[in-house]
Amino acid sequence: MIYTNYLETLKSVPLDDNEEENSSAARKAEPGIEETVSPNLSTQRAVATILGKHMTDDGFVTKTLEHAEKLDHIMDFTRMRALNTLFSLMNKTVRNIIEYNAQHLVSRMSADHLEGYVTKRLVIGVIWSFSGDAKLDLRAKLGDFVRGITTINLPPSFPGSSIIDYDVQIDNGEWVTWTTMDN
Repeated sequence: MIYTNYLETLKSVPLDDNEEENSSAARKAEPGIEETVSPNLSTQRAVATILGKHMTDDGFVTKTLEHAEKLDHIMDFTRMRALNTLFSLMNKTVRNIIEYNAQHLVSRMSADHLEGYVTKRLVIGVIWSFSGDAKLDLRAKLGDFVRGITTINLPPSFPGSSIIDYDVQIDNGEWVTWTTMDN
């Protein structure tokens, strides 16, 4: 129910603050004419579809959430707090895509690029949301757990490295280490 609420809201309520666009995007056209959807809301719907594949009762997000609950956290672990943090990070991912597409009007993000970027950002979001209040070694262990249960393309694994040592480049949807990122 929590996933469904988030995904349906993401599909139907624009994340931007432009009230004029919000009211026109939510407005139905005349009977017999399709609803007018803004490019930003269209992007949100595409992201919601991608996320929905992983937000199921037996999906990647749920399995990781259940595993993370067993970790030793500095704060009391609650599913709602962890999921709300994840949803905030996914909203930031959507905003990144919208901004990218606004800057690349001729070459907007392709479907494959979008899927790769969103799923990789989901991996990072899950690890930070579900274990951000745990010690570094436990975040790394959650990353190892994720590595064992997901089919999402993950960064290379080296001794002493962890998924949390990486981020995703928006330009190509590929993994990049924090140490090589531009500031």
